[in-house]
Parts: sequence; C-alpha cells; structure tokens
Amino acid sequence: HVLQLEAGRGLLALADGLPNAAKHHVAPRLIRIFADAWAGHVCFHEQVMYPLLKRRYGDQQYERIAIFERQHADISFANDELAETLRMVEIGTVGSDALAYLLRNVAERQRDHLETEHAFFLPTIPEVLFPIERKTYLEWVASNPCPLTNEKFG
Repeated sequence: HVLQLEAGRGLLALADGLPNAAKHHVAPRLIRIFADAWAGHVCFHEQVMYPLLKRRYGDQQYERIAIFERQHADISFANDELAETLRMVEIGTVGSDALAYLLRNVAERQRDHLETEHAFFLPTIPEVLFPIERKTYLEWVASNPCPLTNEKFG
C-alpha cells in the first residue's frame, strides 16, 4: 500500500501545480506509475489475498471482498478516465481544471480504499497465511513483475 499512497500524494501535488505542471513530462509519468501500482495492487488481491480469504472464511468474507472488488473496478475506471483526460489536456481540448479535479478525485478515492482495506485486512493476514499459503504468496510475488521496473520481486 505504501507505493499506492506515495503515488497518490504525487497526484495531489501535481493537481496543486496545475496548469504549469501539465506542460512537463512528469504528469504522464506520474499517472503511469500510479496506474501501474494500482494494477499490481488489484492483481495481488484478486490472485492471492481474496482466494485465501474465501477459502479460510467462506461466506463470512464474501460481502467485504465484493465491496473491495467493486471499489477496485471503480478506481481502475477512474484511472483510465484520468489518463484520457491527460491526453485531452495535452492536445488542448480540455482545461487543466478538469485534470486537477480528476487527479484529486482518483487520489482521494484510492487513499480511502487503501485505508479501509488496511483496517480490515491487515489484522487478518497473520491468521490467514498458513505456511503453505505463505509459499503461494512468495511464488506469486516472485513471478510477477514490479510495476515500476518491470523486474521480478524477490
């Protein structure tokens, strides 16, 4: 979650620096880092954490997981909208005020989601990950590229 929160702070700083910040190459790079970090977050939860929680707790976690999955989809859609708005700002069809609004909206929605996820899932991780599941987690981490360097973790 640390990477997503840092990228979100970067988006908020970018929004504060508009319209001048949109003229520099940092905006597309920062949005790309933000989107890639988010994609890694969603992938990890969908491929590792949610299956483990569903196996361990069954229906007890289903509603909570369904809420987080909807939030993942909503935030991913907002990330796509943000990238498209940045392209429109670059060609002059949309003003930087629209970009600033979306930057803040996406960063704040993601931060709220991460804080909620942190409160609900972090306390359960030690009891959820049995030794064999820790192995599954480590295998997933080792086989998935780091979103920022395209290198393997581990």
